[in-house]
Amino acid sequence: MFRVREQFTLAEGFLAPYKGRQPNWGPLGYVTYKRTYARVVTGEGGRTEEYWETLRRVAEGCYTIQLNHCRSLKLPWNMDKAQRSAQEMFRLMWDFKFLPPGRGLWMMGTDYIWERGSAALNNCAFVSTDEIEVSFSEPFCFLMDMSMLGVGVAFDTTGAGKVVVHAPEQSTVCRGLTNCEDLGYSTQACNVNSGLGCFSELEYHIPAIGKGTGRVRCDDAAQVWAFRGSKDAIATVMNRLLTPQWESET
Repeated sequence: MFRVREQFTLAEGFLAPYKGRQPNWGPLGYVTYKRTYARVVTGEGGRTEEYWETLRRVAEGCYTIQLNHCRSLKLPWNMDKAQRSAQEMFRLMWDFKFLPPGRGLWMMGTDYIWERGSAALNNCAFVSTDEIEVSFSEPFCFLMDMSMLGVGVAFDTTGAGKVVVHAPEQSTVCRGLTNCEDLGYSTQACNVNSGLGCFSELEYHIPAIGKGTGRVRCDDAAQVWAFRGSKDAIATVMNRLLTPQWESET
């Protein structure tokens, strides 16, 4: 998504005094940092970053974006000025004068950002349902996309009453069972591969309890499902399954 032609790096001479040191942590600061924001260092036995390494990744990531933005648009770039500015950014973060959002500490400067965009750098987002009758699936697709990237998403209910969502239908067909009164098990399998994408579902619940079965305990065995497809395909599936638009399109 973001093509990186050049990588910005902080001068090693600037970083040297910080190696092996710790900033002025509070009583819980270091534990919280190591638990939440320190990434695994590749090729070093699974150890996680120390604070100076995280700040280097964050600062270099920010200035790599600026560098490549300027290069791609043929804007002026002064490397000495950028080095001074990046070092000042590092010092301010070291002294806790400011910090990026927590998601920025965790993700900035990683390959994930170059490959998939900057959404994962954000702590929070918001989506409105005000125009849900125009695009029923859009608020839910946005919420799901952001949630999977670790972004907390707020929403409103201004679209209440604008769309009718289908209630589940009670089927009179007992598929796959010879006796529809059998309460001993419940199994469902589905596998679809169409122009909308690939969908697979397998559910198995063992066995039923109550209602004359004589059982007082039941453990769920498994439930596995997945849908893979483009955003447009997922939106189409949502619209057709949940809204009256399906009837008008068939």
